[in-house]
Amino acid sequence: MRVRKRPIEVDAFPWHRTMTTEMLSFLPDRDLGYWRLANGALEINTPEGWVNCSVESFVVRGVAGEFYPVKPDIFWATFERVHTRRKKEPDND
Repeated sequence: MRVRKRPIEVDAFPWHRTMTTEMLSFLPDRDLGYWRLANGALEINTPEGWVNCSVESFVVRGVAGEFYPVKPDIFWATFERVHTRRKKEPDND
């Protein structure tokens, strides 16, 4: 059987070996057990268990709220950037 992924939008963030403010706001609180830092490496608690997130990989938040790492080549073969437009301000006439 041949299938095609549904066109859904998910959030993703690149991992560059440093926990930035943006990355911290993207990931849930560490105390919830979704992620951990082990010897400088980011590990993500996926539905399949703990997975190491390689540098330059993307952390993706799936449709069910789960997190998982995706290597860059697979990420760019699977996903494309969605350009969001700013909402137009209503006319105040």
